[in-house]
Amino acid sequence: MKKQKYSPLLKSPYYAQTSQADASESGAVLHRYLDDQFMARFTQQAQNNQLQSESFNWIVEDRFEKHNHPTLRLPIHRTFYVLCCEAVCNAPGQPALDATRIDSAGFVIRQKNAGEEYHWMVRDGIDKGWELKANSSIEEPDENRYLLNKGYIQARSPEPAYSGEQTYPLSALPVQDTSSKPVKKHNLLYGFMSLGGQSYPSAKSVNQPALKNVLSELIWPLGEFEKSAWNEHSGHFIKSGKIEQAGAELFSILFERFHILDIENTDNAELIRFLDTIQVQYFDTRWSFLDEHNPMFSQVFYQMDNFQYINRTQSLIQFLKENTSAIENWLMKYHKADGNLNEANTENKKAENNIDENLHLILSEDQAADLRLLIARRSLQTIELALSDLPEPRYQREALYFVKTFLRYRDEKGCEKIIWGESSLEFHVAAPFDPQASRPHLIQMPGLEDIKRGLANGAAMRLPKSLADVVEKIKPDLGDPGERDQNNRNDGGWIYVFSIPILTICAMILLMIVVSLLNFIFRWIPWVIQRIPVPK
Repeated sequence: MKKQKYSPLLKSPYYAQTSQADASESGAVLHRYLDDQFMARFTQQAQNNQLQSESFNWIVEDRFEKHNHPTLRLPIHRTFYVLCCEAVCNAPGQPALDATRIDSAGFVIRQKNAGEEYHWMVRDGIDKGWELKANSSIEEPDENRYLLNKGYIQARSPEPAYSGEQTYPLSALPVQDTSSKPVKKHNLLYGFMSLGGQSYPSAKSVNQPALKNVLSELIWPLGEFEKSAWNEHSGHFIKSGKIEQAGAELFSILFERFHILDIENTDNAELIRFLDTIQVQYFDTRWSFLDEHNPMFSQVFYQMDNFQYINRTQSLIQFLKENTSAIENWLMKYHKADGNLNEANTENKKAENNIDENLHLILSEDQAADLRLLIARRSLQTIELALSDLPEPRYQREALYFVKTFLRYRDEKGCEKIIWGESSLEFHVAAPFDPQASRPHLIQMPGLEDIKRGLANGAAMRLPKSLADVVEKIKPDLGDPGERDQNNRNDGGWIYVFSIPILTICAMILLMIVVSLLNFIFRWIPWVIQRIPVPK
């Protein structure tokens, strides 16, 4: 994989600049096809430079009744959509991005509801439904990939089941714009937009009090999904040996819920790796006039050679191992004081086995976001969510959706980065039974000569012996007319062969007879068809 001198950029494809306004204003455009050969047709049109004449009139035509946005049909309506955007280099002239520089690319489909963005989440390969993003500062949709790049987990073979936001792949397609002088190269990213899916468990389970209580404990110290909440938090978990509220919640979760130091519990491996990267620091309290929030805090101490000071660090997991009894005693005092931090810290200072008053534990905003992600993943392993009896469909007819594309690449240091494109146009998704979305479908019925030649091979159904015996008592020669006695039958039941066209014709004839009889007796059929109240 080549390293990039300039960062990539995702934008709408070049041919959409002169197309419909709804298509050109979005970061990616949608192409509608009414046949199942849509992928081959799209690539052929792109390579022959025929996409410039592509019509986006369907965006206006498919704005169904009471909808201000276009409605996308489902594959059951024999309608398919291809998403396309363009990858360029963020350099003067925005040249096409070399396809070999792309690590991977894809897109996500999100729901817009009351100004919030909902993500379709997957846990260990199982769809969980629409959820709000818990960590807004983490842009990587693949949780395992993010933790692997951070070094909190190790690579496994085979790879674990996917966890994170549902993504769909995009493929690179280098093309040339022959209409421009000189001819300009472009790198298109395209992919099939799948409009299906269902969730287990139901989204209603998010409202369960137990789950809400657990998630409410995981929002510290970031606030209720508010970025501004971090400004109100100092980042201190332990300050001068005194445990802050964030530290109390952290130690309570680690020791009392996860049993972080239980060596037989392998579910804590991700958390332990993260805690090993966090450093606790011991500073002489005489230098408290220094700015502890400055990232250069420790370096300041090292430069003060003409002063006497104490400065040493150790990993957080090592600190927990060495001070297990002190932390457990503090938690006991904390619960005994009904969550009163001052009382618990005061009692801890008087105890023989206490926390060093020179100890400081400070986490940055990024570290807190990573910690919250890991605790959320670990908590979800301990919660048993009841599966719904029936899966809920992914797309609702009245909801609003949009698409966002992303691209992964390597920077000049070889580190993997991810960028996101602009949102596409907003759209609705039709229901399978939507009459406006349905397209005519021709079904060829058999002719009379075909029926006379015999029954067509259709669906076969085998009756169990108990049911077959009851049927034979009613009509003994129904299955094998006059050829086989009930006691001599050894097949365990009958096999009935049904022909779908035959059943359809018979059903239509019987329905017409029944309707005619009802109309002859009650005279109400015309009024029902016309939807007119029956006159009194």
